Amino acid sequence: MIKTAIPWLAVLFKLLAATGSGVLAFAGISELVGSGDARELRPQAALRAAIVALALVVCGGVLYILRLGSPAQAMAIVRNVSSGSPASWEFLIYLLLLVCSVVCLVRVRREGSLGGVLSVVCIVLALAMGFITGYSHMAMTGTPAWHTPAIPAGFMASALLLGGFISVSLAGQSSSEASGEDRESPEEGQEGQASPGEDRAKRIAWILVALALITAVSAVLFGIPASFGPETLLYWIAVPVIGGVASAFAAVLAARTRAPWWAYVGVLCSLVGALVFRVSLWLVGSTIPTLLRG
Repeated sequence: MIKTAIPWLAVLFKLLAATGSGVLAFAGISELVGSGDARELRPQAALRAAIVALALVVCGGVLYILRLGSPAQAMAIVRNVSSGSPASWEFLIYLLLLVCSVVCLVRVRREGSLGGVLSVVCIVLALAMGFITGYSHMAMTGTPAWHTPAIPAGFMASALLLGGFISVSLAGQSSSEASGEDRESPEEGQEGQASPGEDRAKRIAWILVALALITAVSAVLFGIPASFGPETLLYWIAVPVIGGVASAFAAVLAARTRAPWWAYVGVLCSLVGALVFRVSLWLVGSTIPTLLRG
């Protein structure tokens, strides 16, 4: 069994770009499931999400160029899209995501929110980016353990999960600042009823729980037939347990207690799961082509 060195530039590109798309997706989801509550908080949270998302996407692109060696190599990959190359589609979707991230930042600075159409575009691009970063592995020959839909499903779910927790954390910071500025404002919602903000937080929490469970199930389906050697215990603890189950609990507690630090716990847990999941692909036997080695 041959193991390859971990191509950190490739791993971090896939993680950062897909996570950035996840931040935008949850900013859009927050708009779509919101019900007009505390509109003065929305511009702050949306602007922070747009800035963080663009920073992650740009950092991912820089790592991708460093991995290839030159911008010309990147454009050569784009021109190869017609051949159906997964690597070409991955970079093409990344370019669309980069443009969308810039548009989102401009839109939020001018209007204070993403708007319905742009929110849907962000969600679609996030699903596409998360999926293609995993599918580009699944489509490669030479590593039987990679030939499973658990990889694109797990990559997509774990990136959206991490991006979702980051988005929730940024929204929580905006809420805390606003409550500190206006402590006398009345709480929305009647006594005994959940406020619109609480209702939105619960809906987002359920989405995060679903993504955490998909991450855990995908990790199990990939991990059972894979052979990691001495890294086996690390994989099973880091991905299904911490990245999946622990992230799900953090999402539920963040929504029930409205304590911002639970969202930070979710960021940490989902980051561990997403990163180890991607690194683990390189810990199984492989005969990976030079392009994917980075």
